[in-house]
Amino acid sequence: MHSGMRHIGLGRPYVGTRVLILAQDLNVTVINATTGEVIRELVIDLEKNYQPLEKANGRTQK
Repeated sequence: MHSGMRHIGLGRPYVGTRVLILAQDLNVTVINATTGEVIRELVIDLEKNYQPLEKANGRTQK
């Protein structure tokens, strides 16, 4: 079973930012609650608890 909480990486610029999370199935959109800016869109990987950011070249950021 793959239910449970997931952690979504947003990056240091967003520390303390209030966000809205829209989720449908495994598709998630994270929005800045103040500005309406879309911070991140992703599809949840059920094999990972932490959903890291990806660099422009598609590699996982560490």
